[in-house]
Amino acid sequence: MLAAAQILDARILIVDDQANNIKLLKVILSSGGYTSVTSTTDPREVCELHRAKRYDLILLDLLMPGMYGFQVIEGLKEIEGDGDLPVLVISAQPDYKLRAMQAGAKEFISKPLNSKEVLAQVHDLLQARLAKAQTANGGNGPEQAFQERTASLRHSEALFREVATSFPDALWVREVNGDLIRYINPAWEAITGQRLSAGDRSEKLFAVIHPEDLPRVRRETGELRSGGVDLECRIVRPDATVRRVHIRTFLIRDSNGKIVQVAGIVRDITERRPVPAAAS
Repeated sequence: MLAAAQILDARILIVDDQANNIKLLKVILSSGGYTSVTSTTDPREVCELHRAKRYDLILLDLLMPGMYGFQVIEGLKEIEGDGDLPVLVISAQPDYKLRAMQAGAKEFISKPLNSKEVLAQVHDLLQARLAKAQTANGGNGPEQAFQERTASLRHSEALFREVATSFPDALWVREVNGDLIRYINPAWEAITGQRLSAGDRSEKLFAVIHPEDLPRVRRETGELRSGGVDLECRIVRPDATVRRVHIRTFLIRDSNGKIVQVAGIVRDITERRPVPAAAS
């Protein structure tokens, strides 16, 4: 039987010509506990990288300059032979789903990304692929790979912080027991106008929520549903300006599946969905 840590240590490659898309996927995967995630913006590198690393899963964008994702899939087929392709296609063109599946991709996710769907698909595909490899190798292959990758665990937090610091959306991680903020990136203050630091009580996260929206936000975030929450609300900055934001949270589990932390992403969507002017 696969241990949860074996799935979380799987080798994952993200292929997308847009750096911001890669950053978002890395944050989503990091929030799900994945520790060995690399990326490239050049689709022409994918086949050579896969020959060298033998990734357990490749998250592949389809429309990229220089080489379409379908060409990448064909190149991967030559490497894998009759084996299943470790490819999860991610595209803003849902009409390509059937073609991608017929080409050999295992699954397809449409942009804009839904973090719950990404984490669910990644987990299910990795579980199936690693379990199949375990059976084919008499149960020893994934265990050996797990031992080889254990050292990467200590690098995961550093990678997360490196990505999160440059991420344009506000991102925070809080403890479940102890209720303290474990990490919060600089974009939080840029969006909310509120200064917070690691070690502050997570209750302070609610201080920016508009009073009319606060009861709903507390109710939904307090339920800790599987996969977290996905909602929109208003925030009030210190200068009394009101902004509209999109909040998503992700549950972070340990190797035993126990929820130990909650991560959240706050995106300012005011330009897309302006806040109505107050009645005079």
